[in-house]
Amino acid sequence: MTQGSWRKRVAAGLLLLALSGALAGCGGSEARKEKALQRGQEFYAQRDYAKARVEFRNALQIDPKNATARALLGETAEALGDYEEAVNNYRYAIALDPNGLPLFEQMCARERCPFAVVGVASEATQQVLEDGHGGERAIDM
Repeated sequence: MTQGSWRKRVAAGLLLLALSGALAGCGGSEARKEKALQRGQEFYAQRDYAKARVEFRNALQIDPKNATARALLGETAEALGDYEEAVNNYRYAIALDPNGLPLFEQMCARERCPFAVVGVASEATQQVLEDGHGGERAIDM
């Protein structure tokens, strides 16, 4: 084997090693998020809510816009009696995925807390809620 072909083989081997490492890294964060969600659900089922909270927060560190993790963190906070955190996470989950509304409805029913859905978030930079009768703007932000 000549020195030139040996260098090419080493370079090709290093390139393959780097590519395989990069590809493994691509699925790494998704796998870590799923593992954190799974562990969180296991801790929740065991009623170890403090550890479940940590795991759901870990999942959100990886994917802050994960509606499932937000809803599960809301349930966990509720189980710990931290209703402010529960409501904030339920609201965030609903904003990310309107299908999460039933969880919020259940909590409000348990706590006898009325609520209303007044609209749907959009990409608009200004949100306006007008009174249908007088045309006054109740919300303009």
